[in-house]
Parts: sequence; C-alpha cells; structure tokens
Amino acid sequence: MSICIVGCGYLGERVASKISLAGIETHALTRQPVRAESFEKRGWHSHLGDWLQPDSLRDLPQVDTLLIAVTHRAVEGIPAEQTHTLGLAHLIDKLPGPLPRIVYISTTGVYSQDDGAWVNEESPCQPSRPGGIAALGAEQWLFQHCGPAGVTVLRMAGLYGPDRIPNAERTRLKALANSHLDSYLNLIHIEDAVGYCVEALQKKHSQFCYLVADGTPIARSEYYRFLLEFLEIPPDESVSAPATASPPRRAESNKRVDAARLRRDFAYACRYTDFREGIRASCQKP
Repeated sequence: MSICIVGCGYLGERVASKISLAGIETHALTRQPVRAESFEKRGWHSHLGDWLQPDSLRDLPQVDTLLIAVTHRAVEGIPAEQTHTLGLAHLIDKLPGPLPRIVYISTTGVYSQDDGAWVNEESPCQPSRPGGIAALGAEQWLFQHCGPAGVTVLRMAGLYGPDRIPNAERTRLKALANSHLDSYLNLIHIEDAVGYCVEALQKKHSQFCYLVADGTPIARSEYYRFLLEFLEIPPDESVSAPATASPPRRAESNKRVDAARLRRDFAYACRYTDFREGIRASCQKP
C-alpha cells in the first residue's frame, strides 16, 4: 500500500509518521525544501510542489490513496470557494496512473448554525467564513469529479493537543470575548484525529462524509474556566476583553456536533472524550 499526504502540518505530519512506522510506503508533498529534507531523513518520499502552482507539480508518485490535509486559510487573490478546488484540480491532473482513493480533511466550519442545535452529516451547510466555504467547495468538487465511492470526507472539529491549546494565548492576554461564552465548542484531540485518519486511509467506509469530534460538546464558558485553572491564571487577571475588542470569528458559531455515524462505522475508538483529560495528558503549561 502507498499513501501520499498533501499538507503535512499539525495533523498531516502526525498521520505520515504513524503510517510510516506501520511499514506503509509514505509520500509527502511540501512547498518547503527544508521540510522535504526533513521528511527524507524520516524515511518518507518527499516531493516539492505547490498544488496552487501546477507547473511545480512534477514527478508526482503513483499511489493507492491520497490524504488532503491542507489548511483552509484564505489565499490572497483566490476566491474562498476556489481555494481548494483549484488545488485539487491541479493535483488530479498531474497524478500519474489510475485515480487514487482520496481522504479529504474538511471542517465543521461548513456549518453556520448559531442556535446551539445538534448537527450531523445531513444538516444543511451554509458556511459564512472563508475556511468553511473553501472546504464545502472542495467536498462538492470531489463528489462531482471523483464520485462518492472514491472519496472519504472527514469534517474535523477543533484540533487540540501538544503545542495547541485553543485560545490559551487569548486567555493569558486577557482577550476573552464576553458575548459568546455560553455557545458550544466542539473539539477532537490530535491523537484521536490521527487515529480516525489512519483508519480512513486503510479502509473504505460506507459513507462519503463523517463528522470527527469527541462527541461531548462543551459550553465555551466551561472550557475557559478550566483553561484559566490549567494555566494557573488568578481570577482577577481573567477579565474580559474591552467592549471594543472583536471576538474570534470561530466563536460566532454555536452548534453541537453529533459524531454518532463515526462511532458506528469506525473501529477506532476515541481515547479522549473529555477535553480536560486530553489537555492534562498532552499539553504543557505555557
């Protein structure tokens, strides 16, 4: 079996490490020569290229499966809805041999529900932020051009784990917004996100799309209270941001992610269903 990972960031690099250790032929596409050299030292086959620059995609490998784990950030000069569709089109056009199976890392940002409602894979998607717009556009492109049988979409909740505690720095800098603290937050520990990705790469599941979350949505106020305790910030230092400060745009959403389909179809079982346990086990205090 051979797998190529496009987007070796916080999630993709950990997936590459996991499958490589399992003896699977591992390829990684990166824009950075330093990263490519590092990957080669780890026993991976590295390939230099930028999926938004088709002329840079030379000598791509023929593989069985692709993992697309590219950031959903906006790209200057490219409409949000095309940020990933252009890259996918370039990549598919340049790959040799038969079309590989594709695992695409999407985001729960495809949902814009703001009333605390539960959402599942059948809930309407009307993203309002660039990342969600890019991800939904890519999902639709893949469904149309590759077909549901050849693609698995994993809509990830907020990732946390080593070196990534959501909003920790904002808490430390006393920049918590005070208008959305009772809305819901949906998380998935990076170790569990990797576990679901590895299974999706090695096994085709019955559905086109899965929501990937720990299954226990929490009120942001509860999350922040724990974070203040974990970071050992005295209560009198945890004041809210001034009224003129803008809250993080992610805090504008208010939904609860239902991961029932994931639990039903995947053999991997989420290890950290309680964010407190996950943070204590893997995150160092800044």
